[in-house]
Amino acid sequence: MTALTVRYLVSTRRGLVALGLSWLPLLLMGALALARVPSFDLELYQALMVPLFLQIILIFVTLVSATALIREEIDDGTLPY
Repeated sequence: MTALTVRYLVSTRRGLVALGLSWLPLLLMGALALARVPSFDLELYQALMVPLFLQIILIFVTLVSATALIREEIDDGTLPY
């Protein structure tokens, strides 16, 4: 059952957007490193990631995924089970 749920989430547009957003921290870190930002260190990375990733993107992805799963259960008629 878990494999079916994961396959459903990854194969939809919502899943692909969530997958793309999950790569955002690595892309940001790589861009800062390639640009050779003089103040690039762990503190700068944390100052950027905590507000952006943890407070916005993670909450958005969780809400969209949970809504999609509940909607799927309602459509299948298996929500009470």
